[in-house]
Amino acid sequence: MRKGDVLSLLSDGIVEVHFTKVDGTTRVMMATLDSDIVVNGNADEAKSEMRMNSTAQPVWDVEANGWRAFKWNSITSVNKILTPNGVS
Repeated sequence: MRKGDVLSLLSDGIVEVHFTKVDGTTRVMMATLDSDIVVNGNADEAKSEMRMNSTAQPVWDVEANGWRAFKWNSITSVNKILTPNGVS
């Protein structure tokens, strides 16, 4: 899946992102960039608070209730979970 497609999904609801962490372990994150779901702050604030570069993407982790990030080259799969109206 292309980066633009993933960003579109993230902006439109909750997405299950599977990726490999730097330590080699697998992580599954329920992530979003949807402003209707993000609890506090916005993506611009996250980028300024997190040391980001073009290889990493800050996202709102809905389970951890906070900003996290994944590296684009570490993604193993992406699954759309929920849109704002509840339909996936």
